[in-house]
Amino acid sequence: MIEISEDTPNTGPKGLLESLLGKTDHQLFWITLAIFGLVVGFGVAAPEKLASVLGAMQGFITTNFTWYYMLFTAACLIFSVWAALGPFAKMKLGKDTDEPEFSTMAWLAMLFSAGIGLGFIFWGIAEPLYHYMQTPYGADPGSAEAVPVALQISYLHWGF
Repeated sequence: MIEISEDTPNTGPKGLLESLLGKTDHQLFWITLAIFGLVVGFGVAAPEKLASVLGAMQGFITTNFTWYYMLFTAACLIFSVWAALGPFAKMKLGKDTDEPEFSTMAWLAMLFSAGIGLGFIFWGIAEPLYHYMQTPYGADPGSAEAVPVALQISYLHWGF
């Protein structure tokens, strides 16, 4: 939490933003904003051309660098197992006298809840629509008969 005391100099909005966000690397910020603005502007001006360029880039990457993604994923998994079971497994974050604020079970519950919550936010809308437009279970996609089928599949996947 940000603490603002009477000793904190008040330099107006810039000082408030700096106290909330910290120091900003202006060169990095403006270069990133310019690149982002160019891509968004390109997408607004020529959406079909942007889709074509991005599709070609994706095709090139998936054709030539799939091995890298698989290798990187395997390396991350191996590193995670090593970090969890290796010499750093008992390393304590914080001071030696600090006690954990939450138990291991509380942390696992929070991680599980965050994952399920994120899934609900995205897939709560996307999955029924996906199954409505591409149902494999006997109903014509996009028809009134596909609505209950799409909802039933979503309920099955989410355990309702």
